[in-house]
Order: sequence, then structure tokens, then C-alpha cells
Amino acid sequence: VVVISAFQRRQYVSLTVSRLRSLAMQALPVVGPDGSVRDFWPRLGLGVVTLNAAHADPMDAINDAERLALGPPTRDGLPEDEITTIPGNLGATTRPAVL
Repeated sequence: VVVISAFQRRQYVSLTVSRLRSLAMQALPVVGPDGSVRDFWPRLGLGVVTLNAAHADPMDAINDAERLALGPPTRDGLPEDEITTIPGNLGATTRPAVL
């Protein structure tokens, strides 16, 4: 369970969640008993709940996040298979976000 207090800097919440998603979904090299190296792809769910701490019940927040994490993969509240995508510019370069 990760709690991010973002009263004054709410933009950091989505940046943090995006970074966590990208890091958690990377392959992990593991060494087998015979010395062979294989990629282990973790299967995990993230449940993100945004709430007002003044009116929040901690157990309800944890239960809601767990329910979201155990459900089908979603992005921006939509199941991943219902997200409309379009081809992007593969030659474009990106710059790191300024924090």
C-alpha cells in the first residue's frame, strides 16, 4: 500500500503512478537452478484511489484499491481492450518531465 499526499502538487500523483506502472511491468532476469537466465514477467495489478483525506475511511480506501487491482487491467478507468489507439510518430523524441 502506497499513500501519496498531494494536496498542493496533484500533478505528481499521475506522474508517480505512470512511473510505477512502467517499472513494475518490466521483465526481471532470474537464474534457474541450472544456471540459465530467463526473463520473469510479473503479473500484478495497480488499484489507484483518489480521495479527500478529511472524509476518507482508510479501510474503504484500501478495499477499493484492492478491488481495482484484482479486476481487469484498466487505464484511465477503461478496460485496456476498449482504449482507442492510433499510430504514433516513431521518429519523435521525448524529453524527461521536469519535476
